[in-house]
Amino acid sequence: MASLECRLGYFHYHHKLGTAPYKLKLHFAEIVIRDNRSFGSLGRRIFDIYVQEKLVLKDFDIENAAPGVDKAVVREYKANVTNKVLMICFFWAGKGTTAAPKRGTYGPLISAISMENDFNLPDDGKMKISIVVGVVVAVLLLIFMILGILWWKGCLGGRKSKENGNLCKSYVEIIEDSIHYVLLWQEVGTMCRK
Repeated sequence: MASLECRLGYFHYHHKLGTAPYKLKLHFAEIVIRDNRSFGSLGRRIFDIYVQEKLVLKDFDIENAAPGVDKAVVREYKANVTNKVLMICFFWAGKGTTAAPKRGTYGPLISAISMENDFNLPDDGKMKISIVVGVVVAVLLLIFMILGILWWKGCLGGRKSKENGNLCKSYVEIIEDSIHYVLLWQEVGTMCRK
């Protein structure tokens, strides 16, 4: 089990996050001080926990909070990140053991830190509707723009150009010409087969 233990008496954990509220879980397990009848069981680890510079837990003793050593205990907190940095401070306030079972300061110990956002994402149904509306509006704008250009060029509305006469045939004339050419090719095709 990998854990972070601070022998200096305090340590800070900083993590860059987006500005939002978060659910924070701190996972603890006492893995150094034993609960047997040996000299290694004489130590005590007591420390304070600050989240975003606010005291959230005072005089925390992992062994008493968990059902013994090598047992996990999880504490949950809410953290409101406003400056894009989540700050957690573990502070040994001079309580607990300093020399038993070994010489050293038995400061804060943490096994894991987990966090998840505590805000609601936008409703997916509303997002889909807004995308569909946006696409429909864009297509309609494109159609009106094309019709405006055709009208401006004189292809719609019977406008005539001064230089060339009628620049564009009306749609009816184009369809009539197409039908005429199709019938002509059919007639040529039947004549060639004879």
